[in-house]
Amino acid sequence: ALETIAFGVAGIGGPAIGGILIPVIGAPRVLIVDACTFLAFAVALSLIRTKFSRAAQPPGAADPEFLGYDRSGWGVYKGGAPVKSSGGWRPVMSMLRKDTALLAITAGFALFNCTGGMIRVTIPWLAHDALPGGARTLGLLLGMASGANLVGSLIAGTIKPADHQLRRIGILQILAGSSLFLLLIVKTPVIIAGLMLCNALSSPMTVSAQVVRLVRIPAELRGRSMTFIRTLMNGTLPLGSAIAAPLLGGGAYGPLVVIMALTAALPGVGMAVMFRRASFGKELGVVPPAAATPEVASAEPGAA
Repeated sequence: ALETIAFGVAGIGGPAIGGILIPVIGAPRVLIVDACTFLAFAVALSLIRTKFSRAAQPPGAADPEFLGYDRSGWGVYKGGAPVKSSGGWRPVMSMLRKDTALLAITAGFALFNCTGGMIRVTIPWLAHDALPGGARTLGLLLGMASGANLVGSLIAGTIKPADHQLRRIGILQILAGSSLFLLLIVKTPVIIAGLMLCNALSSPMTVSAQVVRLVRIPAELRGRSMTFIRTLMNGTLPLGSAIAAPLLGGGAYGPLVVIMALTAALPGVGMAVMFRRASFGKELGVVPPAAATPEVASAEPGAA
């Protein structure tokens, strides 16, 4: 939640600062200022003196080979004599292949981010070609969307994990994606409402999914796993932009909105249906082991 709050604050401040600086120094120079902020971040990272080490392992222990889940829903990893660690991506691929919950979240969010790439192209097009106000409207759209993201993040931090966590994520994705249908009505207040709803609902969706990732990915694999998962999810952003550009150029704004909404919402339908009865309460700490029914305790996470 704190991570998404930081994005929300930056998303509100960035457009405001850009809107102030563009009339003063011009758009190209604003991009130079923006580039300098990345350099400042790199310098800040280089000044960190804390040593970060991998999670403690026995000397020479191998990366754990994920074997699946036991009847209580806990991960099982291959034991045996220590061997030289292979490192690399093989243990990550082995884990993800056998964890349907992580696969569903990754695939669903990759498609949702593809919609985000479409929105990145659509918002400037709306401000420039379809709505009055130009740069001011663009700043308003971006600022209000980021503000909704911030509100959603604040709310997400107060929501406890649920027993049916993936069903919750799926429902949130359905609602967030469906709110984009409002963009079919090309009026500034309605466009703002659609973007705000999508952003406000996607923040709790993201936080809820991150909770699942952190409890299901072993500490030894978290760095590599999160690198792979986030690269895969964020890699669909340019794909979405590439889809949106020719559609907008060809005057197909309405069909583009429908494609955006369906691409975002349909994975949520699949997730909500697939995991409608799957229990994640024990591993998320919301169902005491003694209180779990035999049916819940024996259900493998990710099973329909």
